[in-house]
Amino acid sequence: MKYSVEAIDAFSHRFSIEMDAAEVSAELAHTYADFAFKFPFAKEAEGEYYAPGEASREIIDARFGPDAVAATAGIALCNKGFAQALVAEDLVKIGDPEYACPTKPAEGEAFAFTAEVVCCPQYELNSYEPIKVYLPSMGTNAGMSPILQKMRENEALHALQERLMGEVPEIMVDMQEEIQLQEIYAKANAQNMPFEKYLIQQRIDPDQFKEELSQQAEEMVRRNLALEAWGRHIGIEITDAMIASNFKRSGVPFPELEEAQWRANGRITELRAAIRRAGALRDIMQTLQVETVEIEAH
Repeated sequence: MKYSVEAIDAFSHRFSIEMDAAEVSAELAHTYADFAFKFPFAKEAEGEYYAPGEASREIIDARFGPDAVAATAGIALCNKGFAQALVAEDLVKIGDPEYACPTKPAEGEAFAFTAEVVCCPQYELNSYEPIKVYLPSMGTNAGMSPILQKMRENEALHALQERLMGEVPEIMVDMQEEIQLQEIYAKANAQNMPFEKYLIQQRIDPDQFKEELSQQAEEMVRRNLALEAWGRHIGIEITDAMIASNFKRSGVPFPELEEAQWRANGRITELRAAIRRAGALRDIMQTLQVETVEIEAH
C-alpha cells in the first residue's frame, strides 16, 4: 500500500490511497472464500448442494452477479487501507470516513481510492513552563493528603487548559457530551431509577442539566487537547510494548486479538492519545509548583 494525505482545513483530511495488485488479489480470494462458506450453492442435480467453501468463483458470480464480490472486497480494502494510513499518520478520527472509489477491485490490478475524514486537531499551548498553583494550607493531617493531591491535580489541569490556544471544535464537544450523557443514563439504569430522579439524588438541577453538561464536555475536550499538546511538546514516545501492556492490563480475555482488532480499524491512535495524555499529566504533576496560602478565619 502507498498513500498521501493533505489537510483540507484545520480538521478535515483527504487520504489518497492505493492498494497494490497483490493486496487486491488476496482480498478478492478471501472474499470469494467467505462467500463460499457463508452461503449455500445448489448443484445442477436437484436437492444437492456444494459443501461449504467448495463453490467456485464462476458459481458465486452466477448467483450474486459479477460485481458483488468486487464491491464487498472494495469496502474491505478501503477500510483496511484507510486504517493503516491513519495509524501511520497517528491521527485520531472523529466520525467515519467518506470514500470515493472510481473503480472496483480487479484481479491483477491496483486499487485506488480517496478517504475524507474529520480528525482531532493538534493545538499548541501559549506556554510550556511548569504550572504554578495556589492552594490553602491543609495542616499536617495525614488523612487529608489524598484530598490535597486531588486538589493539586484539579488546579493544575484547570490552569493547563487555560493555556490552550484556539477554540475547541464543536463536533468534539458534542461527542464528549454524548459520552457523558450515556454514562449518566447507565448509572441511573444500574440503580433502576428514573433519569430525573437520579439527577435530583446527585444534586443536579434537571433544569440546568443540559447547560452544565455542555460546559463539562467543553472543559473535558479542552483538557484533553491541552494534555496532548504538552505530551507532544515533551516528546512522549509511545512504543508497541506500551500499547501491548495496556491491553494486557485491561483484563480482556484475549489482549493480543483485541489489539489486532483496534489496529485493523484504526482505533489504536485513540489509545496512543490516551497514553500520551497520561504521560503528560505525570510530567505536569512532577514539575508542579505549589504555593500554599493561609485562609483567614472569620
